[in-house]
Amino acid sequence: MKKEQKAKVSDAYRKAMEELRRDKVMELKSMILKAMERRGALEAQRKAAEEELKSIDKDMADLKAGRFQKIKDHHEKNKLYKPAVDVDKIQKDILPAFNTMTSGEFNTITSGGSTATWHNLLNTTTNNLLTTTT
Repeated sequence: MKKEQKAKVSDAYRKAMEELRRDKVMELKSMILKAMERRGALEAQRKAAEEELKSIDKDMADLKAGRFQKIKDHHEKNKLYKPAVDVDKIQKDILPAFNTMTSGEFNTITSGGSTATWHNLLNTTTNNLLTTTT
């Protein structure tokens, strides 16, 4: 091979290697971009899940304390939150059922029942659920 031909082959080889590197760099950039987009989506999901967990914890604390209006207000303020507690159903269906089918401390529970009695109801219900599911 002549010098000139060797130079052309060498130049073509160098250009092919540079193009291959550019392709690999672009492939790597694409992978990094996809990973960063996925991370961003997961971060947004995590943030939404944390906010929903806080809302559920808040509802459960208010439910335990018998603060039904506070739960309703919270649901009204935060329209994006899917309520875990249906206050209307508790007040209209569940509490009256306790009044008619139980005696003693459960008879005193009404939609505005005393906090102490409401605590007893929740604790008894929670304990019963825990013993039947374990």
